[in-house]
Amino acid sequence: MGSLVLTAPPKSVFLYFFHNSQITNKHDSLSVHHPTKALLTTYRFARKQGKNAIYIPRGGASEDAEVGIKQLAIEINDYFSRLCTTCDKHQIAVLVPSGTGTTAYFLQKHLHLLSQDQPFSYQVYTTPAATTGNVLLDDINRLFQPKCREHMPRILETSNLIRFAEPKRELLSVYRLLKDNKGVEIDIIYGAKMWKAMFEHWNELVENYKHIMYVHTGGTSGNATQLLRYADLGIGTNG
Repeated sequence: MGSLVLTAPPKSVFLYFFHNSQITNKHDSLSVHHPTKALLTTYRFARKQGKNAIYIPRGGASEDAEVGIKQLAIEINDYFSRLCTTCDKHQIAVLVPSGTGTTAYFLQKHLHLLSQDQPFSYQVYTTPAATTGNVLLDDINRLFQPKCREHMPRILETSNLIRFAEPKRELLSVYRLLKDNKGVEIDIIYGAKMWKAMFEHWNELVENYKHIMYVHTGGTSGNATQLLRYADLGIGTNG
C-alpha cells in the first residue's frame, strides 16, 4: 500500500506508490524525508490544498485511525456485553491480522479501557503479514509510544516463516477450507496467515479464553490476482 492524499472539494483521491519515503504532519506543517519525484509531487499538491488535504501514511499508520478503531472496539464490547450478561470473570481473545499493527494496537487499547467496568477482559492477538512479531512490536512502540503494556497486542506467529505475499500451499489450503466449508472468504495474504497461526495455537487459545473472535479485515478483492500467482506457480492446481 502506498500513501494517500484525500482532498475535498473536489472529491478526488490521489494515490502514489513510493519506497523509503514519507511525509510527516507535525504541528500542522508538512515536512519531507527522502524525497522522490512521486513524493515531491504529493507534497507540493498537499501544500496547495491547505486545510482541504488529509495525508494518510502508508498502511494507515497514523493516530488519525484511532477514532474509527475506537468505534470498532465499542461495537465489539457492546456485542459481548449482551452475550455475557451472566458470565463470570473471563477473558475474550480478539484476533486481527496486521500490516503496520495500527488496528491491533488501537483495538487492544480501547478494548482494555472499555473492559474496566465489565465482568470480562480482552486480549487482542495479531499475526504480522509483512514483518516478524518482534519487528511489529518495535514498530508499534516507535509509532504510538504506548503508555502501558496492557495496550499492546500479543503476537501469534506461524510455525514457519512466510514472507509478505509469498505464495504458500498451506495458505491456499486455509483459504479454501474456510471458503468451501464455511462460505467465508478471507484474503490470502493477511487473513489466511492469521488463520494458519490461529489453528497452530488453537489448543492454547481455547484453554485460556471463553470466547474467540476474528475480525475480518476485508482485502478479498486482491484474491483474484493472488490466485493467478498460485496458478502460474502450479501451487494447489491439483487440489
